[in-house]
Amino acid sequence: MKVEEFVNRIDEAEKVLKYTFRLNFAAAEDQKQGMPAEEVANQERGLLVEEAAEQAYRMFAPFVSDRWNGHPFLTNRVRLDELNKNLDIGILTEFHEKRKNMLIKDAIVSVYCMVREVVGEENRITVYASGEYAFFDEEAFVEEKEAEQDKKKKRKNLSKYITGMDDLLERGIYHKFGEGKNPLKVEKDHVEANRAEFLRSRNQPLKRSINGLDKKLAEVSGYKPFIKNKEVNVKGESVLREFLNISDLDVMAIFRRSSSRWNVVEKIEKSKSDNIGLDIERLQELNGLYKSLNQLESLRHMTAADKLYVQVQIEKVLNYNMMVCLWKNISELANSRANILLFDTESIETMSNCFKMNNVVCRAEIVNMEFDGLRDYKELQEKKENRTMDTWKTELQDVFGKTIARQNDEQDLFDLNRWKAVYKEDIDSWTNWAFPLFLSCFCVVLRKNIEENMKGKGQNVVCRMYNELSEYIKEKDVKLETRLFDENDMRELEQNTIMLKALSGYVTRAIETAQEIKVPITLEEIDTMMPKKKDYYLKYSKLQFLKRNEAVLAGGMSVIKFTI
Repeated sequence: MKVEEFVNRIDEAEKVLKYTFRLNFAAAEDQKQGMPAEEVANQERGLLVEEAAEQAYRMFAPFVSDRWNGHPFLTNRVRLDELNKNLDIGILTEFHEKRKNMLIKDAIVSVYCMVREVVGEENRITVYASGEYAFFDEEAFVEEKEAEQDKKKKRKNLSKYITGMDDLLERGIYHKFGEGKNPLKVEKDHVEANRAEFLRSRNQPLKRSINGLDKKLAEVSGYKPFIKNKEVNVKGESVLREFLNISDLDVMAIFRRSSSRWNVVEKIEKSKSDNIGLDIERLQELNGLYKSLNQLESLRHMTAADKLYVQVQIEKVLNYNMMVCLWKNISELANSRANILLFDTESIETMSNCFKMNNVVCRAEIVNMEFDGLRDYKELQEKKENRTMDTWKTELQDVFGKTIARQNDEQDLFDLNRWKAVYKEDIDSWTNWAFPLFLSCFCVVLRKNIEENMKGKGQNVVCRMYNELSEYIKEKDVKLETRLFDENDMRELEQNTIMLKALSGYVTRAIETAQEIKVPITLEEIDTMMPKKKDYYLKYSKLQFLKRNEAVLAGGMSVIKFTI
């Protein structure tokens, strides 16, 4: 998105959080009270990010605390703890800290990626120039000259010198960042002027391979073409010119490095259109593609922030890491004593909702927690102990004085559909409520803190945002944990056609699904997020608004009335 849109979205998100959701901005400031002004203004790089994340969570926590405090997974875990006589008083803290840390980690990564894309939009580059800056290393040119007659070797040599945008900023190759009339615009150094002949030789192969990728992946929902067109005026005539964004040159080079492996995506899509299921060979190819794309350790011209950005883009296209995590949980349940099968069409549709979650770094852990909740529920059932699997609907029926049959006291019946209902509700909550709202809180608070920190300074706020976030990621070495199918998984699938057929459905859903909610949120996103029909989820939203409304408005003032 363009910088103007990004800034405007933060402005509107602040109003939405303050006046629609009634989040308490004063609570976010509590920890900063009493801090000397000089200390606020001179915080080390990276500390601003940590502070903003903590402030945002203090502001956001009341929005979800009621549900999380009474969550059935927590209730059941405490009961099991008591039965096993562990009496671990830290279990409640651990439950909430885990969710808090996941929100914070994913928000930091997501905002970094957004700001980086904003910088990319302000710095467009030709395909010709991308041949230099995507592989910015003297040795790349030297080795290319030595291997001039060997095209295969030339390609291999280039792939070793893939260069990230953050690395180029760090080395000062991209400079003047944060200065001048357009602080987001960078100036570029060159390797050497006499490299023009090599750049010309790279131009057409690069263009062909990038166009090939764009064409090959055109039908994949999460894929965004690298080559874009813009209209320019040449001697009074309107002409379309091709360009790339500097934010994605490293992603393009990584995708291009595995160009032939991407054919498996086309094969899977064709198999689906021909109504043919996934075979083991295609799965091995897909596993190989994901492994190849994530081989980033040896690339010396990519910082931790560059590598993380690339991994996030890979996951947004394939959803592969999420799919492997989901399947390993499903497979474990199918092979366990519980023998719980999630192979039918309805289960595939419900379970695949996790691919819509935009918090790609930690979303696999959310799914792991969902399945841990199912295991705890099953264990309590086997012990003939009270357990719960309440959805918000059940809780709200209590709130509104309805007469219902409680699920807590049922000892004999195990109903998988109850867990599915909680799973569906939780995934929807993370996708459409918890993560978008927290990320918006973080954006607003980080921007405010940077503006306060930069008083009297001329540096652009978005530039400072980028520097703070990239520095934090590098300092903390933030990573996306990657998952692959191993030999045992492949062997089991090869021997079990029923499981392979079910997995085929999950793989197809993973490739077809893209994350949709735009952030920071505006009133347009609120309209999308808010359920339109008169259901219990909508009632819950209204009820929570009323609670916050009463808390925020001064005593004695009338509050907004809803018909529940």
